[in-house]
Amino acid sequence: MEQNYGTGMYDEKYSKKEETSPRSIVVYFIDNFLIPGQSCLDLGCGAGRHSKYLAEKGIDVTAVDLSQEGVRKTQQILADYPRSDALVADIHHLPFSDASFDSLISNRVLDYNDDHGLDTVFSEIVRVVKENTLILLTLRSTAQLPKQNETLTQENDLGGKTYQVQGGKEVGVYQHYFTESEIRRLAEDHGLTVEEIKEDQSENKYHDLKAEWQVILKKNSEK
Repeated sequence: MEQNYGTGMYDEKYSKKEETSPRSIVVYFIDNFLIPGQSCLDLGCGAGRHSKYLAEKGIDVTAVDLSQEGVRKTQQILADYPRSDALVADIHHLPFSDASFDSLISNRVLDYNDDHGLDTVFSEIVRVVKENTLILLTLRSTAQLPKQNETLTQENDLGGKTYQVQGGKEVGVYQHYFTESEIRRLAEDHGLTVEEIKEDQSENKYHDLKAEWQVILKKNSEK
């Protein structure tokens, strides 16, 4: 089955829903580590809730997403911030020069990859940020069970698992579940240091366990 990224589903979702409240982990990262006047790449901005918070804090935001509707919503949110903007872009082929950004956030976007896609995205992240840049990633954990319509297609030597959705609006979409050791190796392989990492677990309204890794990385200086 061919890979897709569920952009049609997200276009529909963002056309009907307003996302206004930033996630607490994103607020923590912005409030404690970012400096007004610096630049930040919001990698997979959705409908713009985190771009909005960044701009309100005086950060110059560049937001990207594959969803045209999400980018349209984000552009509207950022209209009052002339040093910020949003554009449609593929996270595997970012349209930016090397060392363009002072920071980067990505909330549950890297989940939609297999191992090869993850290697590509990590390489692109490292390419577009400056030395000593801090990066916030939230990533689905293997502690969370896959959905019934997800079929295992790949398991790497560190326990990371890639599933592919077999039906519904997300048919063909990869869903990756991460282990801590896998995250640490991805970081090391791409010249990143793990500054903070923790697993967050909670139950949704259906009493299903939801689990994710909340990770702060730092790009190492060139030697």
